[in-house]
Amino acid sequence: MSLSENSGTVEAVRKAVAVLFAVSEGEGPVSLSEVARKTGVPVATARRLLMTLVGASLVRREGKGYTLGVRAFEIGKKAEKKMDLIEIARPHLRRLSDETGENANLAVLDNTDVVYLSCEECSKMVRAFTVTGARVPAHATGVGKVLLAGLSDGEIEALYRGVELVKFTARTVSTLSDLLREVRKARELGFAFDEGEREEGVLCVAAPVREYGGQVKAAVSVSGPSTRLDRQRVLAQGRTLECASAISRHLGWTT
Repeated sequence: MSLSENSGTVEAVRKAVAVLFAVSEGEGPVSLSEVARKTGVPVATARRLLMTLVGASLVRREGKGYTLGVRAFEIGKKAEKKMDLIEIARPHLRRLSDETGENANLAVLDNTDVVYLSCEECSKMVRAFTVTGARVPAHATGVGKVLLAGLSDGEIEALYRGVELVKFTARTVSTLSDLLREVRKARELGFAFDEGEREEGVLCVAAPVREYGGQVKAAVSVSGPSTRLDRQRVLAQGRTLECASAISRHLGWTT
């Protein structure tokens, strides 16, 4: 396959995915013209892609519109099964939040971002603000550092090739060499801190969750105002490591 053919195939897949997302976001059946408008593709292209997705049972016709098909449902259910990690982690996160008096979070790596799967909030009026489902650049977070620490330096270099490291505060790392230094430190220590690197005045301590075989599966963290959390840094670090170890044992990892 030539380079131009390969590029065309990738672009077609990208458009098909965009069409599938457009259908999934509708509260009811989504019309052909609406799909074309949301994706920015010509109506004829949208029709062709929809027919392909209908043929794969990822989308189905409903009246004059389109909704998700049975295969999309099946894929979603399989993904849901793999998300049992959240149910395993939740009671441990709740305990971590109660013991430290701060928010406790569970996150996974997605390319160069971290995605928060679960956030257990503390009862204090002033607290760190993290939302389940939030996506944040990995280089500016404690969870990101420990998740990246599960990769080799070569994998990290490939992952960040051509990626700009956005500087959120004066403390944010903005070069790959600085990021690698932080990741190596997290790899060596088994935990990492985020000291106002994503948001001024917020401190975070994070530790890796490992599955059977020792691979880093996720990360847990405690986050809160630095004026308060810094005073119990050692406690937060210890409790976070204990929480990560407890979840890891459920996943089959023993040290």
